[in-house]
Amino acid sequence: ALLIILLPVAYFGKKRFKTYKKNKRRKVQRIKKAREYVSLIKNAASRNEYEKIYANRKEIVRLVEVDESLFTKFLRELDAVQYQKEWHDEDENIIKKRLDSIKDCRVSRGI
Repeated sequence: ALLIILLPVAYFGKKRFKTYKKNKRRKVQRIKKAREYVSLIKNAASRNEYEKIYANRKEIVRLVEVDESLFTKFLRELDAVQYQKEWHDEDENIIKKRLDSIKDCRVSRGI
């Protein structure tokens, strides 16, 4: 009789523990990725890094606490010049100024 009770408890307990571990691992990975994005935003200094921010913009909005209106302005400015072969100094200065306005971002607490 005791075996009939313990078997299902052990089975579902093990299953629940695996789910907990998997979710915990995913959360750690999301936090690590968010820290990488925060670091990228704070240290971006080249066209390649600006374009990396643009390429990952949806994930950045989801994982990083950043002022969305300022981030949108940055993305708009970047999109306007992103596909040009050569950037003018004026364009790059505008991009840097917009990026400076969002550098006070941090990892989102709701991850």
